Amino acid sequence: GGIAMYYNKTMFREAGLEDPWELHQRGQWTWARFRQSAIALTRFEGGRPKRFGTTVPQLPAIIACVRGFGGEMIDLEANQSLLDQPGTIAAYQFLADLVWVDRAAPTPAQGANFAFTFESGKVGMVLDFMGMIPRYREVAKGFEWDVAPIPKGPAGGRTVIKGNQLVIPKNCKNPEAAWRFVKYMASQETERVLYAQIRRCFPTRKDVAYSPEYLQTDQPPYQLQAFVESVENGRILPINERWIEWINALQMETDNLFAGRERDVAVVLRRAKDKINTILSEDPGL
Repeated sequence: GGIAMYYNKTMFREAGLEDPWELHQRGQWTWARFRQSAIALTRFEGGRPKRFGTTVPQLPAIIACVRGFGGEMIDLEANQSLLDQPGTIAAYQFLADLVWVDRAAPTPAQGANFAFTFESGKVGMVLDFMGMIPRYREVAKGFEWDVAPIPKGPAGGRTVIKGNQLVIPKNCKNPEAAWRFVKYMASQETERVLYAQIRRCFPTRKDVAYSPEYLQTDQPPYQLQAFVESVENGRILPINERWIEWINALQMETDNLFAGRERDVAVVLRRAKDKINTILSEDPGL
């Protein structure tokens, strides 16, 4: 599935802000409007934060923001990091400014111990996958919420998609039974239960994803078209054999940025790029 934006409709309404889904329908839901909304939704009392407009997305959701600004993380064919691209730097600068300039997103210290979460009603907007729906339906109480596509950036509304694969090992002892299971899991009947009813992930079958049963619901989120659009406009995660290693290296460097230990975005990303290129140049040992 793809990444969309969960938002607190009650918070938007009480702040006198236009609804993101309605702005999206008019082609006006941009990262600039996102920033304005995040600032307007944030509340401090006595110098202490009471709620934030948004949070800094975690990997891999942050890649959706990077792509909207025209950046990318790595070139899979060349096996090289692209963190020094202007679009990538601009995206991370945008997110760092939300924390340190606008004070519209919590610092790592402020967000420690889950002090500010979407489900608690203390954060107005978050970027995440469809798999969060069951949790939010269970615990996000006391306010109305919905989803909208991620904002458009200078490069448009590009986002990121990923999937979970069903694989039959080469040396499987019972390949016929395994194949029957794969076909069962990919059947219309099974996907209707998993995705149209439980809403666990995005359907792999078009006859489910575009069906009224999937798109129409009597509980939030109601605008499930947002996830359809995220898949239509998305590109796959830049996953390779060293995925875990290089995203951990990136996370270590960008943690310094969002914690305020380093404020120069270009320096942070250049350092991360060098570490990632070293990782990518090594034999994965597979």
